[in-house]
Amino acid sequence: MAEALQAFVLRTGRLVSPFQDPPGEVRVLNRSLRERQGEACAAVGAAEPVEIGRPGEVPETPALLFADHTYFTRTLLEEFLAAARASGAAARCAISASVFVDGTAQLQDLQRGESGAAAYDLWYLTGPLDSAEALRELPWIEIDPRESLEDPRLPPQFINSATPTQISITSRQAMHVTHWALVLRVNLAAFVATLKELWERRPIYIVWRVVMDRLFGRFRRRRLSRIGKGCEIHPTAVVEGSWLGEGVKVGAGAIIQGSVVGDGAIVEEGVILELSVIGHKAWIGRKSVVFMSVMYDGVFASHRLTQACVLGHRVCTTGGGYIIDMNFGGPVRVMKDGVPTDPGTNFLGSCLGHDVVMGTGIWIQAGREIPNGTFLIRDPSQVLSKIPEDIEAGAPMVFRDGTLVPLD
Repeated sequence: MAEALQAFVLRTGRLVSPFQDPPGEVRVLNRSLRERQGEACAAVGAAEPVEIGRPGEVPETPALLFADHTYFTRTLLEEFLAAARASGAAARCAISASVFVDGTAQLQDLQRGESGAAAYDLWYLTGPLDSAEALRELPWIEIDPRESLEDPRLPPQFINSATPTQISITSRQAMHVTHWALVLRVNLAAFVATLKELWERRPIYIVWRVVMDRLFGRFRRRRLSRIGKGCEIHPTAVVEGSWLGEGVKVGAGAIIQGSVVGDGAIVEEGVILELSVIGHKAWIGRKSVVFMSVMYDGVFASHRLTQACVLGHRVCTTGGGYIIDMNFGGPVRVMKDGVPTDPGTNFLGSCLGHDVVMGTGIWIQAGREIPNGTFLIRDPSQVLSKIPEDIEAGAPMVFRDGTLVPLD
């Protein structure tokens, strides 16, 4: 019988900009990272994680320790613990060289081995250690991700030559969620991991669902999806490979594919929602397109296109606004610790902090982060607000400094 296992969260004091939230409050598939960590620990028989400020607070018994910014899957944790317990010694979790590691490593400040493996802030301890440096010096246990690879559904111009050109499909994942761009990355990875874990643990159920959907799915337009209680889905809407919470409303002609939609969310008529996570009680305006994006709770998004963006709690965007999501001249630059940094992609939008309001006519450059509570409006001189009374019928007029003047 395995020894009792305690779990501890090492507080780092880091905040994720622009939200200024501790990493534990980052949203992963509409749950906090802290909740996801607790669920993985419970799955391996560990108690609810206890927060500590330094490694020396770990007791003289076997324990699991991880940083507050560390995301990890249940499958990874199970295999790491099994190997660590078999060795009987303290160890650090690492993932072997792989497309997953290379494709997600940017912005994480990972410790890499000569083989290309990456070590994460996840440890098995047999007693207290006196410093963070002691944690870094522990031997690694490398977990093979056993990944399968898929080609991305992106034009080649969107792919950064410095990063892998394939997508890793694996349930053995870890990530340090320390930047808003990693919030986007961890949600996409977690969706893949959840599906992969379901296939590995319940293959018969998956096969049965595929057969049933092939037989009957074309009649009800809801294929390989999980639909919560009380949802109202228009008969012409299409829902494929997605999870809808309770009380979700989906309008006529909407298409939802490979996405997670929170409780009470509204997806209006003609919306196209793909590979995205939409928070509880969020509202997506009609005919909007949302692709590879994360929106927190209470968002109202009505601008026409959102790609590779993160929108914080209660963000409001209006029609006529646009967030640029591509840089054809090289990687999009993001700010990391005050320094412009390559996030490893040419395809990335921006992050709007909590309670940001983006008015009409606003264009935001790719890779930018907008602080919490910012109210963005168009320069009044660029808005036609004064209409002269003496306009001559048929005379050509031009817009200048907020008013109409005769063409010179």
